[in-house]
Amino acid sequence: MEYHQHKLDSNLIVITADEQINDEQANHLALELEQLINSGLMKIIVDCQNVPYFSTVGIGFILLLHKRLTELGSDIKLANVEGISADVLKTLRLDRVFHMYPNIESARLSYE
Repeated sequence: MEYHQHKLDSNLIVITADEQINDEQANHLALELEQLINSGLMKIIVDCQNVPYFSTVGIGFILLLHKRLTELGSDIKLANVEGISADVLKTLRLDRVFHMYPNIESARLSYE
């Protein structure tokens, strides 16, 4: 998996994943995000447009981010969740945990 971070402002970052999230990548990304969170990052949007489905590692990674941000009074937003990815989240009833939006802009506006 490749991922890209796009800072929209000092408090908001968009993570774009280009496939599946495996253990090594999730650990690396979690460490990077933990540093950003510790420096004040409170808003994370995960763009799932290029994620064909969520593995258990990917779901665990998003749950970890969700837990960390809710501890700080914020949350994570998911954008562009479609197809099998959306079905998996709904089957696991995680659509009740995560806020899902049709695009990055609507996810960003929900933070305001």
